[in-house]
Amino acid sequence: MRKQNEATPTRKNPILLQLLALMLLLTVQSCVKDSFKSTRYITLYTPVTKTLAEVRSEAKLSLPIPLKNPSKIYVKGNYLLISETWKGIHVIDNTNPSSPKTWVL
Repeated sequence: MRKQNEATPTRKNPILLQLLALMLLLTVQSCVKDSFKSTRYITLYTPVTKTLAEVRSEAKLSLPIPLKNPSKIYVKGNYLLISETWKGIHVIDNTNPSSPKTWVL
């Protein structure tokens, strides 16, 4: 039995009761479903395939042009292959280093 002058827990700590009520409200609100719907756009790429004959027919040699934006250099035998971004491949015949011959694919 309680004594008459003893306080109940809610009267003793009203701040604790308010904090518990606030935490309960925040917890209940987190269960509410959002009404916001987002739209996502997806880009789908489809592969373009060509036969070897089609690729070879499109590849053409042109006169040499100066390199503006070279990226990678490959060496195959006496040939230097220099790729240029968005332009093509420069083929340099380096058999005679004093006068190399240049083509562009």
